[in-house]
Amino acid sequence: MTLETYHLGSYALLRSNTTTNILTALVLIVEAEESNVLVLQLFNREDISADKDTHKGTVLIAKEPYLKVSADGDNMVRVEHLSDVLFIQEWHPLTPVPWKSANVQFSNCANRWKLKGNASFGRNDYQFAIEWHIDKSYPVQRALAFIKAEQFDAALRALEAAS
Repeated sequence: MTLETYHLGSYALLRSNTTTNILTALVLIVEAEESNVLVLQLFNREDISADKDTHKGTVLIAKEPYLKVSADGDNMVRVEHLSDVLFIQEWHPLTPVPWKSANVQFSNCANRWKLKGNASFGRNDYQFAIEWHIDKSYPVQRALAFIKAEQFDAALRALEAAS
């Protein structure tokens, strides 16, 4: 990535190496697949808590990341809004194999995913509810989780894709 540039149309696949710290932004240390370690700053994240969605090992995709130089001279990634971040489960196909634990069970059972999505939704853990409701058989549950996470465009796209 190029420094001091919004990477429009690009995505960064990252994994957290720490729990989060909330200052003016949600801040955590992440690594890219190439093992580059960076600081990630997530702004406009009113609906996320420091200990909920961003535990150590959380895999995320940052949409249109902005790579910049921080005040201490290190490179960092800035993301403007929570809707520009997609939290993915460890078993997700986009998660690099080295980031998966040895005990990941790859189950294709849509009903099991639905139950896990509903449980996440019941805990107000909307980002993980979105990920568990990946099957097109459950577009309403997925759209509702997007709405609760205030990702309204994504909710509309989820319903349009299912119709």
